[in-house]
Amino acid sequence: MLCFLTLNVCLKAQSPVKDSIKQSIHQMFYAMLKADTALLTSCFAKDAIIQTFARNTQNEIDVKTNTVLEFAQQVNRLPKDSVDEQIFIESIQVDGPLASVWTPYKLYFNKRFLHCGINHFVLARLNGIWKIQYIIDTRRKQGCGE
Repeated sequence: MLCFLTLNVCLKAQSPVKDSIKQSIHQMFYAMLKADTALLTSCFAKDAIIQTFARNTQNEIDVKTNTVLEFAQQVNRLPKDSVDEQIFIESIQVDGPLASVWTPYKLYFNKRFLHCGINHFVLARLNGIWKIQYIIDTRRKQGCGE
């Protein structure tokens, strides 16, 4: 019984931390939906890296890297409310100022399904705020439940 009570107290203590991590991630997706580049860039740490697995010109899987500025410019070109990335936060691991988050997702553009995959976020707690330091994602059209 003591183990259960101790575990319950520990889980409750972690909940506000995990909730603030979730909030930082959801804020980024809200900024994408609203094409709000100021809000979008505020979600990221300085010198954050954004990567995705994509096919190159030889049709081989490669890793493409963008800066936050490049990502914000892409989002800025989108019509407001056109891009809707729906995520499910599957796991969050935290060690002090470091968090790792795994989120399966489905991406829709103008309510039309584009692709699904996995986002892997690394966040850093900087000056008391969780900022996205790194994102890498996969993209596929099969096995998405569509």
